Parts: sequence; structure tokens; C-alpha cells
Amino acid sequence: ARMEERLAALLAERLSIDAERDSTPALLAFLARALFDTAFNVWYDQDREDLSGLVDELFAKLRTLTRGAPSVSGRARRPGAC
Repeated sequence: ARMEERLAALLAERLSIDAERDSTPALLAFLARALFDTAFNVWYDQDREDLSGLVDELFAKLRTLTRGAPSVSGRARRPGAC
């Protein structure tokens, strides 16, 4: 959790974002940590040799998946939805 908080603070600084008003740095830090956790688990479970290549592969998959994702802006929220 501390690493994620520190990464979010560094991202906010580098991107010139006010983290008190914009959750983008926190989201990016969470995604980065989740991606690296996933890479480590796949690397360990599948006995892969190239961890950095696996990280690159997962980032590429994330880019591909999010490019085609529908935008949620402007959509009506369901009652009780977060």
C-alpha cells in the first residue's frame, strides 16, 4: 500500500495533477501495482524466464483491452451504483 501511495504521489507531481482533486494518479498507481503483481505471479507459476518481457506483454494487453472499451462518461447511472 505504501509503494502505491508513493507512486501515486510521484505520478501526481510528474503529471502536474492535484491528487486531492483528481484520482488519476491513484488509479495509475493501482493499475501499475496490479500489473506488476500479475506479472510476478504468471512469471513464477509458469516458470517464465523473461520477467521484463512479460511486463511488456501485459502492458500491451492492457492497452489493447482499454482501446476498445466503451466510454462510461455521459451514461446514466443505475440507482445505487457506485
